Amino acid sequence: AYTELSGDPSGTVFAFHLASSWQQPLGIDGLSIDDVSLLYRRGRGGSNTVGALGYVNIGSKRLAMLLRVEEKAGEWTVGMSMMTDSLSIADVKRLAGKLGYGDAFPAIENRALTLHGAVLEIEFATGRGGGGRPRVALSASATIAGSVHVDVLVSLDMTYGEPRALVGLSLGQFSFADVAPELNGTLVGDFVFPNTLLVMSNKDVKVPAGDMSPAEMAFYDRVYGGTQTAQFSAGLNFAASLPFSALPEGVQTAFGLDPADAIVVEGNPGTTFGLIGGTTLRDLNLRAWLPPIEPNQGFPEWFVGGRLGLELTGEPSLGLVGEITLAIPDEAQGLS
Repeated sequence: AYTELSGDPSGTVFAFHLASSWQQPLGIDGLSIDDVSLLYRRGRGGSNTVGALGYVNIGSKRLAMLLRVEEKAGEWTVGMSMMTDSLSIADVKRLAGKLGYGDAFPAIENRALTLHGAVLEIEFATGRGGGGRPRVALSASATIAGSVHVDVLVSLDMTYGEPRALVGLSLGQFSFADVAPELNGTLVGDFVFPNTLLVMSNKDVKVPAGDMSPAEMAFYDRVYGGTQTAQFSAGLNFAASLPFSALPEGVQTAFGLDPADAIVVEGNPGTTFGLIGGTTLRDLNLRAWLPPIEPNQGFPEWFVGGRLGLELTGEPSLGLVGEITLAIPDEAQGLS
């Protein structure tokens, strides 16, 4: 073992290298840190950081790791960062099991995803009601359906006291004709979504923006924006932003839509992208709600209000769904 004391513009660093392994760091069963180096850093602003450098084995992969405990103005945070050039989804499942999220992890085919340039952040924050489970965010890139490049976010966290595990894929600009050439030239295939997400979950879950981790907020903001609740069903979910400018001009005019705005399209993508089983393009069903219809001078007095939405199906077809409320004559009835 050896020690090193050094000074730099940001403070003082003390390092101590150990040859032994650290078993069950922070109480995580089945995890060990090899080739450990301990360090302490005293920042000039009065902050204190205690850290451990080493390597963690997850499945067949050896990951470089930094464990840090930071204190500033009496507030403590505990975190762990890992990096690796590639990681299989099976390795991620094993890690989720070690951290208490095994039962919540979605049923993704083991060969479906190989993650490249993976960066794993684990936060052991106290007082979050996590039941001893840490908050986890794994960012990486991958290729699905043979040629579609995606950004990946695996997030493990707690919502309403229950563990949740979401695997999100950001496709960027996307059309269904990219993965289903038979839809070329059809109404569904010709839609181009500028921001598109695929999200896998093993159960129905709602995630309010206030419950999202910083990594989730940045990832899902591409479609949902910072003030919406992301809602996902068990299985594979599709979510994309659809600009009003992509809709027929008659629809834009009828509903007073600003072509610069957009709505969120959600539902069953009808194709598995090689990730999970159980659906075909005939199962495609996506829905997006237009802004509520408010009574104004253009409507008769008996019109109370309503809402309409767009529905895309694998027929392929585009239709309107929704409900309106009328006063006949003094009572309101809902017509769907």
